[in-house]
Amino acid sequence: MLRIGDYEFSSRLLLGTGKYPDFDIQKEAVAVSGTEILTFSVRRMNIFEASQPNFLENLDIAKYTLLPNTAGAKTAEEAVRTAKLAKASGLCDMIKVEV
Repeated sequence: MLRIGDYEFSSRLLLGTGKYPDFDIQKEAVAVSGTEILTFSVRRMNIFEASQPNFLENLDIAKYTLLPNTAGAKTAEEAVRTAKLAKASGLCDMIKVEV
């Protein structure tokens, strides 16, 4: 069991969602992994632009805890700015910080 704050997970696997060749392979990888936590880069996925392709549209996101990350941030200020964007999306209340 993994506990993060008030969250409890039976799987300890945090699965990144980047670098899959297409959405079908990504969806299959998520399904067979058994993960309950999906991480994604806020910078690589335009979560505010409905016209852009988005892996979240291809998943039943109610099954997962989404954990956006600040990949690509080079400074603490950039990481904080990216974290605020993730929070504003309404998709999550946690974030994985990467600098």
